[in-house]
Amino acid sequence: MHVTRVFACCALISLSGCATSTSTGPSPYPGYAVSDVSQVVRTGNDDCLRAGTPDPSVVVGECEPERVARQAPPAEPPPAAEAPPPEPAEVAAAPEPAPPAEAEPPPPAVSAPLAPEGTEQTAAAPPPAEPAAPPEPERTLEQIVLGTDAYFGFDQAELTDQAKRKLDTIVVERARTAEDPKVRIVGHADRIGEAGYNMNLSQRRADAVRTYLVEQGLNEAAIEIDARGETDPIVQCQGQTGASLIDCLQVNRRSEIEFSALEPVER
Repeated sequence: MHVTRVFACCALISLSGCATSTSTGPSPYPGYAVSDVSQVVRTGNDDCLRAGTPDPSVVVGECEPERVARQAPPAEPPPAAEAPPPEPAEVAAAPEPAPPAEAEPPPPAVSAPLAPEGTEQTAAAPPPAEPAAPPEPERTLEQIVLGTDAYFGFDQAELTDQAKRKLDTIVVERARTAEDPKVRIVGHADRIGEAGYNMNLSQRRADAVRTYLVEQGLNEAAIEIDARGETDPIVQCQGQTGASLIDCLQVNRRSEIEFSALEPVER
């Protein structure tokens, strides 16, 4: 028997590019972006920034608390306190036996009606069982961080060819075959310039992604956009100026995309 299992995926797509420093040896945090002081790069929400596929054999405690909790040995229960011995109960006098009751005769057995002579008698078939109701579909989110080829340039809101190819693979192709696809786009900017201008720039970046997805056939009513300006940075780049500051803040010039859909899976 086949039932339907439904899952949903969401692509959190960061569109911009950042020059980050990396160490030459194996990363102590496989699957996460690491700074030049061997620290995990954090997002504006204090989440670890993903930069590849995590090594399943290595647990990064500060980024994967749920895996640490699963691998921790269960705590031993405290020894149970010994209960005091029960006090002897008073023995009540046994009641006088009641006179035996007269046994009631058993009810007469009901025999099945006899079939006509020359025919075989068969037992009645039980009613068919009702089929189990299929499980209700659930929508879940999957976060995906793209590489530096998908970020926006300084003071730019146009999608690069590399960014369009990423959108085709992560969003467009899935939306054409998925059930009830939903897309949420959030535009961001760096902190260089006036706050009002940066808010407008982040809106233009979100609009650029929405326009491209609609051109590829996605339903505009299923697309939601938002703009954050410079209020949700991934890096701060304190103490840097000029071209060095522009390069360092490149990771903040992005549009994040959450893609979710209901996809039935046979099991």
